[in-house]
Amino acid sequence: MAKEVEVQYFEVVVKRQRETDKEDRAGNPKMEKWNDKWIVHAKTSEEANEIAKNYYSGDMDEWRIASVKETQYLGVLNN
Repeated sequence: MAKEVEVQYFEVVVKRQRETDKEDRAGNPKMEKWNDKWIVHAKTSEEANEIAKNYYSGDMDEWRIASVKETQYLGVLNN
């Protein structure tokens, strides 16, 4: 019989960007863009979202949470 899991793992994708010292042809600052991907241990997607927001709350770069979705991970094995 399978054990019911109360806590799940969610994939959270955070889109980030910051201005660089370089300029485009129009003289505007170029933006460096990238995604951070996290596996968050939480009971709900709302809780996973809040955990990510709290993690980035003091970050100087521009950021936004692009997605939060439940994963099929059962857990993390540590050696």
